[in-house]
Amino acid sequence: MSTASPLVSYCIPAYNHAQHVRACLESVLAQSYPNIEVVVIDDCSTDSTYEVIQSLGDERVRAYRNPVNVGPGETVNRCMQMARGEFIAVSGSDDVHLPHKTSIQIERLLAAPHVGAIFSTPEFIGPHDEPLAPSRKRGLPSFPAINLDREAMFQRLLGQGNFLLAPSAIIRKSVVQSIGFFDPGLIQLQDYDYWLRIAVEHDLLVLDQPLVRYRMMLDGSNLSSENDASRNRHHFELSIIFEKLAEAQSTDESMQSVDARRSLMQQALAHSHSRDVLNLRARLLYEEIRTGVGGRNAPAMQEYRKLISDNAIFSDRNPLVDLATKLLRHSRKYIGGQS
Repeated sequence: MSTASPLVSYCIPAYNHAQHVRACLESVLAQSYPNIEVVVIDDCSTDSTYEVIQSLGDERVRAYRNPVNVGPGETVNRCMQMARGEFIAVSGSDDVHLPHKTSIQIERLLAAPHVGAIFSTPEFIGPHDEPLAPSRKRGLPSFPAINLDREAMFQRLLGQGNFLLAPSAIIRKSVVQSIGFFDPGLIQLQDYDYWLRIAVEHDLLVLDQPLVRYRMMLDGSNLSSENDASRNRHHFELSIIFEKLAEAQSTDESMQSVDARRSLMQQALAHSHSRDVLNLRARLLYEEIRTGVGGRNAPAMQEYRKLISDNAIFSDRNPLVDLATKLLRHSRKYIGGQS
């Protein structure tokens, strides 16, 4: 591996993006940076996404297909596990990378060894690659170029929410090896959770120039779109993330066993009201997916996705529910995707 141009692995989970995945992959392969590999995994798409990927025929692309749908978090984790590069770039399979993105970001990372991950601002595009007019940008997420020291950046992320664009990210592999992978139990806020975990120990840098064309479908068909279900997922997953942050400060080392937590949660479920049962069931499924209990099978993921999009789980919780959720606190480290 050339020390001047260390290998960069683009990790791309793909699902039902037959219309856009070619443009995404071709934009990566057309980078001016000379040392790139692509690890792309199709998450059991129901369209021709995988066939489009295979048709590229470029030796820099390693393409795989999940035998069952496991969700974006688990799929990107599998990509990252296979990555050979010193740096890891993550991308949606429908986003487009500008030609000098990798060169610009790697140059900055090599000059700043204290930076754990680097980002950029986006250009917003629609389903047909059209730039979004100002009138269509109202209500879209904002990704400003905010640069602060590590502690201040962490506090800003906590207070403001996610303002870091995942498809623009390049992360040091050493950081991934230190903090682990994305939390596969999170569907909508997995990026936010991951940036917080990086910011605990490393600086983050955001370049004030658009290096990615970020696709918005504007019809509710992608996770970035705003609708009732996505708002419900957002609130549910935010509570999970903040609970994990609380775990990091906890000195209580009881309830280390996943089996013990599951048993006590089931007892709480048996005595809880129906709406609280939905809440606890969703949390139990989250815990199983995150730790690997139950094999992360497709039916469990489908049930989990349905529950966290259900208004009913956001009722006021009774003390039994509060007690049961505390049983999830089992680690002194703020980690995700590990047990």
